[in-house]
Amino acid sequence: TSYGPVWEAAYESARGIFFSSQGQWIESERALRKTLYLLETQYDKVKNSAGKVDIVADETRSVSDSSNNPRVYVTQISNRELNLAQVLLRQRKLIDAEYYARKSITLSLSSFGSNSIEVGRGLRSLAVIVNEQGRYVEAVLLSRAALSTVKAAGATGANTTLALAQKSLGSALVADGKYAEANQVFEEMSSAIKTDPEMAKSYQFGDLDLVLAILKTGKSNQAFEMTGEMLKNLETSSDKNSPRVAMVRAFEAASLQAQNKWAEADVAY
Repeated sequence: TSYGPVWEAAYESARGIFFSSQGQWIESERALRKTLYLLETQYDKVKNSAGKVDIVADETRSVSDSSNNPRVYVTQISNRELNLAQVLLRQRKLIDAEYYARKSITLSLSSFGSNSIEVGRGLRSLAVIVNEQGRYVEAVLLSRAALSTVKAAGATGANTTLALAQKSLGSALVADGKYAEANQVFEEMSSAIKTDPEMAKSYQFGDLDLVLAILKTGKSNQAFEMTGEMLKNLETSSDKNSPRVAMVRAFEAASLQAQNKWAEADVAY
């Protein structure tokens, strides 16, 4: 039936997202690539079909509309391309990751317009990938564009997409050596999140880019407090000898060093 490929795409999409959440990057990549093949094949059929749904028309709707609406496929394809870009980034396949992020942005631009959340997400994803490639100036420009786009789309205050765009810009600014501006961006992000108690309760504020920005702007006490909170959170989620814990401890030691607490810093190192 015509629903077969749709159901299979949904199944593979769920597998891809699940494998990604488990850190099984190769398995996730395979599932997401298959998802995209199925979605793009179906999209090509639907967008050229005489029976496709016109979302702005006044026709009577039916339960089959979702499988005959090209816009539904565009949204899914764009989102899965960003998922795949993230999975490829995790595997350090940076050129492939950049390709899929750009592909998602191009599709979203043609379907949703320049000031859309979809384009904003794509720009943020591309900024993170470009930052990982060491192209820091470009990453800052892309992050600024992502933040501007998300705001133009209507995101304000405690908003997850807005917070991610701000975090991306803060990290890019740190990588580019603009610590004072990065610290300001991170502070704006934190202040906005704290306006929503529920979001603030679940959000992990600790971030090593933020710690570095704080250290570089002379706030060693604040950096020490933040690394302490990060270590406390990691106690329940990571092995005490994990590289992540070691990195946070190194930043904790650096913050102690900045306070001239040399003996305590030696213990932390």
